[in-house]
Amino acid sequence: MSPLVQTLSELLSKEEVYLTVSAMLALLALASAVYMLKTRSLVYAAYALALIGLFNAGLFALLGFVLVAAVQVVIYVGAAILFIILSYSLIGEVPIEVQPLRRVALPAVLLFIAFFLFVHQVVSVLPAQTTIVSLPSSLIVDKLVSEYTGALIVLFLVAGTSAIEAIVIAKRELGGEQK
Repeated sequence: MSPLVQTLSELLSKEEVYLTVSAMLALLALASAVYMLKTRSLVYAAYALALIGLFNAGLFALLGFVLVAAVQVVIYVGAAILFIILSYSLIGEVPIEVQPLRRVALPAVLLFIAFFLFVHQVVSVLPAQTTIVSLPSSLIVDKLVSEYTGALIVLFLVAGTSAIEAIVIAKRELGGEQK
């Protein structure tokens, strides 16, 4: 165990550490979401989207859903970012029409309130029933590696290739050169 982790574990209880890390992950996800919405570059927005997926996977892992976190990283981060990068490299950047905020603010707020009331109603009516199944992460990793080795190798190669393509596109954008 590293000295920093050992010091933190001595100072804080387990619940406080989980709460602190969860709050940090949530704030980082929120900051990435704001950056994703503010940036003009599709490539950097795609990276911000990947960070949001990684931070959410971290939250899932803290909640004990390690398999969901792994699937979140592989599917959400990998596939979504690969789709965005390939779309951009094939089609190019699409011009964005900016709508006035007043036009969408009221419907968005009303939709949020309706959704919140719906979720509150459903949660208050349904009884809370949970069944916790504990599966060791090593068992899941062994199963994935033994049965899907080829697919995992292809997945990592495709992810690496898309990262290289994203860097090339980002450098092209910064240089002012367009397709």
